Amino acid sequence: IVGFNNVPDFTNLLSVLGNANTAGVQANGLLGRSADSNIGVTEEDFTISNSLVGDYHIGGVENTLYIGANYNRRKVNETDGAALTSGLGTFFRTLSVIDINSASQAANTRLDQTVLSDSDATFDEYGLSIQNLIKATDKLNILAGLRYDRFEVDNDVTSFFENGTITGSLNQLATPAEQNISSSNDNISGQLGIIYDLTDSASIYASYSDSFTPNYPSITCLLYTSPSPRDLSTS
Repeated sequence: IVGFNNVPDFTNLLSVLGNANTAGVQANGLLGRSADSNIGVTEEDFTISNSLVGDYHIGGVENTLYIGANYNRRKVNETDGAALTSGLGTFFRTLSVIDINSASQAANTRLDQTVLSDSDATFDEYGLSIQNLIKATDKLNILAGLRYDRFEVDNDVTSFFENGTITGSLNQLATPAEQNISSSNDNISGQLGIIYDLTDSASIYASYSDSFTPNYPSITCLLYTSPSPRDLSTS
């Protein structure tokens, strides 16, 4: 492990870890970098959608009705890792130091990654839309619509490390901790629009619509010592 003073000083290292990914080049020309990455990510997507459009009349007023439905499933397998080195009886993210003032800087090499956690998540999205266009007069059209959305996520997470008591440290779990994170959201949103033709080539309009995007729990997870890592499952 290397701190900005180029000696294996853990006190200095901990201060470096707090700024390794955010601080710029230090006054002495040294830049610290840590390796934290997704070792492997596999994604699969399946989408199907269909719609039906038709004209009909009510009381002599022409209408156009639209009905649409869609389904999407996204599966993500993600392995999260970091370059680690042992020290003080635990693990720290390995730092490399680049001296920007050096006339010859050794080529950066890829650091070996240690698996921190692995997750297997499935995201399901269901949608149903209905819109109706009313041709109230030759010049006035009114559009109204509703949409129903439902989002579901199911995520199995296996963690091999937890945060240690020392800032920036990690403890390897004797037995990997398995969690299931599940969540669902649904919502009904609407839209309304009016178009009025002033002339054959000019129109005025007003419209309103809203939409919905769910909040998802984290795909990958690193366990914390407090509360107990076995108590982190959510539903």
